[in-house]
Amino acid sequence: MKDLKIRSKKTKAAIKFTVPETWEELSTGSFEALKGFMLQGPLNPRQLLSGVTGIELGFWQGVSLDEAAPVLQIVQRFWDDSEKNPNFLKLPPPKEIELKGKKIKIKQKPGQYGLAQVEAMNQKFKAWADQDLLKEGKLAELLPYASEVIAIFVQPDFDEDIFDEEASKDLIPAIKELPATEGIPLARFFLSMFLRLLQIGLKHTTQTKRRIPLLRRLGLIS
Repeated sequence: MKDLKIRSKKTKAAIKFTVPETWEELSTGSFEALKGFMLQGPLNPRQLLSGVTGIELGFWQGVSLDEAAPVLQIVQRFWDDSEKNPNFLKLPPPKEIELKGKKIKIKQKPGQYGLAQVEAMNQKFKAWADQDLLKEGKLAELLPYASEVIAIFVQPDFDEDIFDEEASKDLIPAIKELPATEGIPLARFFLSMFLRLLQIGLKHTTQTKRRIPLLRRLGLIS
């Protein structure tokens, strides 16, 4: 990571920030921001700077090319290195992560997660996207919400308690600090698992034709 600073045009105060020098140093929060910008259209320099530094987009409105050059040069060195550009969606998810100094083992089986977590994820899906994004091929479009997804699934293990959606929100800032090479594959793992979780509570319903109406009555699909 490279430590840099730029003087604010509004406050005249020097704003200190860090810039990743490799893909491995890019945070989950930065990846979320960049992915969100990219879903809106081609990435522009201000969006790139905002994404990698975590400084709000509006700040870069008044930054000159000369001031932005040191940051852009650092980012460009690893951004353009296609040989080292990881495919985040194909990286294996971590079996364990560390949040706030506490190590959390990631449960691998869908049935180990709770109904309340499934319900919370269902409500998030309804707020984030239409039902078409439940299809596996479009889950990448939900990666701007990676930290929220991870928080829902790891909070009970972190707190050693039952699922609490408000408590899960407290974990989001720490999750955003995880390396993107850990956070994004883990979010993908959980998003894919969510689809399988929809079937777990229905394992005693053996006829496929009966499953879909039940899913609809539960509010899990439209």
